[in-house]
Amino acid sequence: AGVLGGRGPEAGRDGREEAGGVRVSTAAGGEGRHRGMAGARAYDRIIATCAVPSVPSAWIGQVAEGGKVLVDVKVNTGAGNLVLLTRHEDRLEGRFTKRWAAFMGMRHDVQTVKTVESPKAAGERQRTTTAPRRPWDDHREVWFLAGLGLPKEIRYGYVLDPATREPTASMLRAPDGSWCEVGDGGVREAGPTPLWAEVERAYRTWRDWGEPGWERLGLTVTPDGQWWWLDEPSRVVGSDR
Repeated sequence: AGVLGGRGPEAGRDGREEAGGVRVSTAAGGEGRHRGMAGARAYDRIIATCAVPSVPSAWIGQVAEGGKVLVDVKVNTGAGNLVLLTRHEDRLEGRFTKRWAAFMGMRHDVQTVKTVESPKAAGERQRTTTAPRRPWDDHREVWFLAGLGLPKEIRYGYVLDPATREPTASMLRAPDGSWCEVGDGGVREAGPTPLWAEVERAYRTWRDWGEPGWERLGLTVTPDGQWWWLDEPSRVVGSDR
């Protein structure tokens, strides 16, 4: 079995041990994200105990044909789920697990994305919406689909009443300064990117598809890239190629 961890590059870089006759190899941090178990033989099983934005193609060759990879894929902030992949001759492929779960994100060497502050009054627009206000919490499949189109490193949260500290609206913030707040009065937004429009598009798409659960969504990983699909690999809903 192989275990990919997210504890940092100093932890488990060459950690190997024998446990009950099963060889366990650990690779952590950015090293594991890009190269997996570098120099290791092919494993029957790999479990990634950290979330990654995509599955490196290097992992294909580190799993024996017919072997399994369990990994938490988050295409954007909180947008994704565990996916169980099977190694085929030239690819990894499989479906997301029916129940949602998550690991902490893998630590890797990237520069922190700077968020441009956009004055709330500048170019503010208001309108109504029918999309769920907290898709990252109560419509996670919708949030996954939205995450494919939203700016990377999107931030979500809540606007609190200053007196009661109770949430009065949901909010999104993007690195380019775009923002939106969704409450009883509808949507308030500003900035160059219409963030809530992407959530609404994802919600409409999900409804049109018959409100599929996670088990109908899948992932294919090849040396040339990867794509997410509905029901079967040929029905592509997003790609990273």
